[in-house]
Amino acid sequence: MKVTKLYSATVLIEDNGVKLLCDPWLVDGEYLGSWFCYPSQKNFDFSTLDDVDYIYISHIHPDHLSVNTLKKLNKNIPIIIRDFEAGKFVKLTVERLGFKTIELKDNKRFNLKNNLHLTIMGAGFCNPEACTKQFGCSVAGFISETHNNEKNNFVASQIDTLCIIDNNDKVVLNINDCPYNIAKYALNKVLKRWPNIDLLLHGYAGASAYPHCFENYTENEITNVYGPKQNQYYLEMGLHFINHIKPKNHLPFAGTLVLGGKLANEIEPIRVYNEIDEAYNYYKKFVKESKTILLNDGEYYNLNTNKTSKNYTPTNLKHKKEYIKEISNYSYKWENNPIPTLEELKDLSIKGFNRFKSKMQEYNFKSNKFIYLPLVNNVVMEISCSTNEYEFVNLSELKKDNFIVFKVDPRLLKELLLGPRYAHWNNAEIGCHIKFNRKPDIYERGIHFCMNYFHI
Repeated sequence: MKVTKLYSATVLIEDNGVKLLCDPWLVDGEYLGSWFCYPSQKNFDFSTLDDVDYIYISHIHPDHLSVNTLKKLNKNIPIIIRDFEAGKFVKLTVERLGFKTIELKDNKRFNLKNNLHLTIMGAGFCNPEACTKQFGCSVAGFISETHNNEKNNFVASQIDTLCIIDNNDKVVLNINDCPYNIAKYALNKVLKRWPNIDLLLHGYAGASAYPHCFENYTENEITNVYGPKQNQYYLEMGLHFINHIKPKNHLPFAGTLVLGGKLANEIEPIRVYNEIDEAYNYYKKFVKESKTILLNDGEYYNLNTNKTSKNYTPTNLKHKKEYIKEISNYSYKWENNPIPTLEELKDLSIKGFNRFKSKMQEYNFKSNKFIYLPLVNNVVMEISCSTNEYEFVNLSELKKDNFIVFKVDPRLLKELLLGPRYAHWNNAEIGCHIKFNRKPDIYERGIHFCMNYFHI
């Protein structure tokens, strides 16, 4: 069995003439334009993937479900996804592109061909308080089973699945973006069935707006206080997976990106993330019983020989800096739109507020915070989460001391208010398009969750 790293979480797994492509993202501009591949994939030869037998897509995030990448792939390749009871967004998205989907039930071992098998598991059982997602996924419902004496945990919806690829001899466990505090339940099911994992693919970095998009922090606090803590958190998450699974080998992957467009200058210089080389050194230091492997793009690890195709070459930070400068001239599609009028944004934000309010009531969420949503011309929509009322005020009139600000370019704000078919709040946050400010500096998940529904 051979595992080739193409880019970030995109890997090609081959065995006995069968090829499985996982989470293909090879085209710049995901997350509403801001996510770019580095090293650049602009010259990637997509014809080399024409003979792939299957594609596996883990979840809805566009660095895993990359529509622009899928458009370049052979539509005769069936796409395998988990049968998401919560909704069919992944299925509908890939089928609109012309692909056939195969939906697998949780923990069902599927014979791809020639004795190579794929098994998909949801990351749940979801505990939103343990999740690292800034906004979180949509709540789908509840399960009646009891896990660790916890009843009525949220089911895993369309955020995060893991998969196992095996040939009755070698076993690869692909964690994707699963947070450990959630996925640890599924890991016990994995180990019961596959007690010996030959290769673990796991993350080493996070992707969110925290803390680099928070205007209540100074640059020094982002760089020297909150940033290092966040980076350490993600490294330790990978370590939790390794210690739990105890694989023979492990490969840090996923979360590899740079910000292009105007954010290359505004956010990228202070963006909090781990270089994969730093992750390698960290795991080499703390992991003794599992071999740490790093692969450059296009190189592979052979599980039969326990060898890589080439020795790893560290990231050229000077070249990376030059590339970021080059892509800073990129324009996002929504930047070509006209600035909406105040009347347009008021009308859309009122309709969005009604949907937001209904979600707060549906989930019985209460907070004393005020939400500030800047529109245009210094006009701000002020929302009281305690009374479920709003008013439009001038920027100079903001005097509350218990608030959170969601500041977005008005052109993108219009698309967010028009709904997910145009732009989604979750993608805007992960893409670093939202600037936050909050006082006191306390995270309230319910507000962020309900903001997913702030659209018409």
